[in-house]
Amino acid sequence: MGQFLGIIGILGLLVCIVLAVVSLIRKNGKAKKYFGFAALSFVMFVIGVAVSPTEEVSSDPVTEVEAEVEEEVKTEEEIAQEKKEAEEKAKEEEAREKEEAEAEKKAAEELAEKKANAEPIEFKQLEKNPDRYTGEYVKYTGEIVQIIESDDYTNIRLAVTKDSYGYSFDEIIYIEYDGLTEFVEEDVVTIYGTVYGSHDYTSQAGYELSIPGVLADEITE
Repeated sequence: MGQFLGIIGILGLLVCIVLAVVSLIRKNGKAKKYFGFAALSFVMFVIGVAVSPTEEVSSDPVTEVEAEVEEEVKTEEEIAQEKKEAEEKAKEEEAREKEEAEAEKKAAEELAEKKANAEPIEFKQLEKNPDRYTGEYVKYTGEIVQIIESDDYTNIRLAVTKDSYGYSFDEIIYIEYDGLTEFVEEDVVTIYGTVYGSHDYTSQAGYELSIPGVLADEITE
């Protein structure tokens, strides 16, 4: 608006001055009127020039304030979204930990029940057909005939039948255990584990032998 008034004012001023000069030359008595119009046009020009900067100055702060408000709103929304995502992640983590704890507790309870109900299978029956008992959870007490450790794994040949002279070395099962122990040969231990069928190996004399195999999850005194 200010710029429009300024343009009209300057154009009017120029036109009125030209007409006033022409009137003075012609001496038609209209020069005074045109000078009056020129003065009015000059006033319009001055007003236009004065108003234009005011409008520009007044518009900039408003724009800046609006931009700041929008930025603040956006920032608050982002903070709220981040907080929501963090809360959801925390809930998911809590649920996962709870689920894992419940699974571990259930597994421990099942294992404790299995151990409480575990019984040895009579050796002659187990030796006759080890594959028949694959998956059976058993408990054996016997004397260690041989123990070999490699990395974090232990293999034991365990004599499990006791006679009047001690444990018979003719009735042996093969124990595999994922871990290390403090036991040595001639120690008497109790093992809990799952029958996995036959374990085939070659004796020192070169004979191919097969004995029942058990994957142990615990070895105790």
